[in-house]
Formats: sequence, structure tokens, C-alpha cells
Amino acid sequence: MDNRMKVVFIGSFGSGKYTLINALLHREALPTDFLPLHLARKELSCQIKEIACQFIEMPLHEAAESKEVFLQADAIVFVMNGSMFLNRDESEFISLYFMMGGCLQNTFFVVTNWNLVCQHTKSVEKVKELYQKRLEKIILDKEGRFDSQLYKSRVFFVDAHGSEHIRTMEGERELELTANGSDEETGVPEFEENLYCYIKDRKGSHEIEERIRRLSSVIDKLPEGRKKEAFQERIFAIKKRFPPVWLKILPLIVLGDFNRTWLSHNQVSYVLSL
Repeated sequence: MDNRMKVVFIGSFGSGKYTLINALLHREALPTDFLPLHLARKELSCQIKEIACQFIEMPLHEAAESKEVFLQADAIVFVMNGSMFLNRDESEFISLYFMMGGCLQNTFFVVTNWNLVCQHTKSVEKVKELYQKRLEKIILDKEGRFDSQLYKSRVFFVDAHGSEHIRTMEGERELELTANGSDEETGVPEFEENLYCYIKDRKGSHEIEERIRRLSSVIDKLPEGRKKEAFQERIFAIKKRFPPVWLKILPLIVLGDFNRTWLSHNQVSYVLSL
């Protein structure tokens, strides 16, 4: 079973996907200095801190035809070139993505080349306002209103090239000569931390769902009766009630009500160890 967290990077050619991925990996895993002859997707096994991941890089045109890939992904990173603003293909794909069932909660928007925007634009804040005006139509809360808090944790303006240069072996020597926190100024560490926190919670959700699934399979083998029915109702209620931060202790909460009836402590320990 593949337990890696799948992170899909989607963007037009020249959006900065390769550069951003290299920065996150702290190495030049993908070439950024040539024109590729075949714009096919790339897959890389890697880690974000302690979490094993699979990075999948997809050109925009392929992503539009691969619904199952991004719908099964744990996180989607939509990469845009800040010096070009939102082109027609990007705008159309964003709308298509959510029409096809894309999930807002696991989608990140990363605007690259932000250093160039800052160099050539007098009013950087106005450019940010343009992005917000476009994205606020889809980043909504349950009442259909713009969710400013979610926007702050899902939209990032970064200098991916600068971060890549600092984080690679060549850049590490230069880092010793630069002021502390120079990588922080690129915006990549902030994005990386938010992505990490999200997939960490997501991984916790996967683990508890698998444990509950295994517990449910044990319950299914028991004789029919009110105890079995009550236990199944309890699992369903808990899955709806608790946020991800509680997921790792849910098996103990569930079993606390029933382990003295028909499920022995040894059985509980065995199931939780699977």
C-alpha cells in the first residue's frame, strides 16, 4: 500500500513549477534551464520534514484532462507566474477545476516570480488586490462569503528562484555570507510550513480512517444486535464531530464505551496495532 501523501503541482509552461519544487526539495531535482521537448508530467518521491510524499508535476493542458489525478490528490498546488498575471488558460482551468469537483480546502495558489513584480511594479499591493479580487470568487466560507482567513493560508506570493538558489548546494555557500532570514524573505518557507501542516493533518485523517475501517471490519463479524449497532453509530458520530487535531485519540474514545462488553482489551490492542 502506498502511504505517501500525493501533492500535485499544476501550472502553465513557464509558471515556475520546477523551480518551486526544487526549492521545496532543497536540491535541483528538475532542470530549469532548458526548453523541454515533451511536456509530460513528472513524479518524484520525497519528504516534507518527516512525511513521505509523492510530488506530481503536471502541465496545465494535461491536468484539464486528468480529473482522477487531482481528485485523488492529498494537496493541489496551482502555480502561476506573477509577471504574467492570470492568463486565459489559467482562469479557465481554475473555474473548470472546481466545476469538476476540486476541493478548496486542499488547494494552494502560489504566485512565483514575485521578486520581479516587486522590481517592476510601483504598487505591489494593487497587484495583490487584483489576485484577491479574482480568487475571492471561489475562496468562500459555508455561507458563500469571502473567507479571508482561508485565503491567507492558501494563497502565497513567492520568489521561488531566490529560494531555490539559497537552498541548493551552490546557494548554501552564499547563504553563509548573507543576512540571516534571507530565505524567509522569498516567501517559500511560509508556503512550505502551511503545506506541511495541512498534509500532516491529512495524514492523521488517513490513519484514523484506516483504523476505524479495520475496527468496523471486526464489528461486522460480530453477531447482529444492539451493541454492534450502537458501536457503528458511535463511530459515525465521532467521525463527524471531531476536527483533525483529535483524530489520533479517537480510537481510545470510541473503545472507552465498549471495551468492557463484547470487545476484549487484547482485540482492541491487536486492531490498533495493524
